[in-house]
Amino acid sequence: MRAATTSAHNAPALLALAEAAPMDEHCFGADVTQEALDRFRADGLPNRSDEQWRYTSLKELKSLSYRCPAVDDSFTFKPADEDRLAFGTGWSALLVFQNGRFIQNASSMECLPEGVCIRRIEGGARPIAHSGPTGFSDLNTLLATDAMELVIDPDTQVSTPIQFLFLNDASEGSIPTLHSTRVVVRMGANSSASILENHTGPDGAVYLSNSLTDCHLSEGASLSLHHLQRGSESAHHIARISATQMSNSHLSAFTVATGGKRSRLDLCARHEGTLATTVLNGLYIARGEQHMDHHIEVDHQQPHGRSGQTFRGILADASTGVFNGRVHVAVDAQQVDAQQSNRNLLLSRDAVVSAKPELEVYADDVKCAHGTTIGELDPRQIFYLRSRGLPEVEAKDLLTFAFASDLVQRIEIPAVAARLTDFMSSRFSRAQDVEELL
Repeated sequence: MRAATTSAHNAPALLALAEAAPMDEHCFGADVTQEALDRFRADGLPNRSDEQWRYTSLKELKSLSYRCPAVDDSFTFKPADEDRLAFGTGWSALLVFQNGRFIQNASSMECLPEGVCIRRIEGGARPIAHSGPTGFSDLNTLLATDAMELVIDPDTQVSTPIQFLFLNDASEGSIPTLHSTRVVVRMGANSSASILENHTGPDGAVYLSNSLTDCHLSEGASLSLHHLQRGSESAHHIARISATQMSNSHLSAFTVATGGKRSRLDLCARHEGTLATTVLNGLYIARGEQHMDHHIEVDHQQPHGRSGQTFRGILADASTGVFNGRVHVAVDAQQVDAQQSNRNLLLSRDAVVSAKPELEVYADDVKCAHGTTIGELDPRQIFYLRSRGLPEVEAKDLLTFAFASDLVQRIEIPAVAARLTDFMSSRFSRAQDVEELL
């Protein structure tokens, strides 16, 4: 029995959509969706009184009305779109989603090697438990109608990257659309793969994208995961990536954020086996009144683990950024090596960053360090370039480009690195000889 509780809820429009979801037909089954609905009714979405959401307001997001997008059976993926949106060909699989719905006729999986299966989640499968719960995770569980599962068998090596392309189109009419996407990755022992999550949307489109990715890395598995958020600067983007790592597994993740009016990324890795390694890198570039929030966490539950976090932000105009990087080391997780670095470059007196590195260490034989910086371009470096004949504006663009260029070199998918370089060249258009800087 569904109670009519929308009047007292902090996100009544979203609760109405959640209560209208067909629970009996849902891919996760009635029991899981009922649990998610009960929690969402009780807890709603986070508030700024929640320490984890202290610097990010959801007031506008909660106040809007939303509708679930209709299925567009006429959608086609043109060759020009393949180059502009999907970065060309050369993927072992390309899975295309429009407004959260899987588009079979625009996708291709013919080049997948034996031992790899991509399928819709159905039949009441339970989601991986570590993904939440949070208000947005529960909402995703209720509304992600085309949840997908990627299963890689033990000892299977996927040499060519797999791309999940999430297209967020402009909404028809005045009511924004809500797009819920869910990907579950299960990697067998000693398997390896590279994945790109590519979220994009046209300028001016108003929508809410709620994305959730769950990964499980078995013993000895290796995953390279790239998350690219370049959506509309009028939209809200909420994303959560969770990974559970067993012994000797390796997770390398690179996140890029350039779009969204308000965006939030939670990236969490949990070591449940010994000798696990996690390398997390990220770059966020904001302008105008964009707000970008990154919450990163590595939870060391077992000994001999290694982790590194390297994130950089470039903020211009009146944009705002949030970085919260947390490392937790359990009492029995001895001989852990955990490093964290966050650097932020402010290009305007009106740009603001709130940075909070955290170390929560309960073991006594560890090597852990963290650091964060917030600053402007060095006047001495600007003076040096000007003394060599560069105009001031061009000198600033060159220094800004250089601030992020060495981090871009860590991207393991060449097509993504090339497009990000092109984007930075366009954003900092007066930088010359860009190729020589990389």
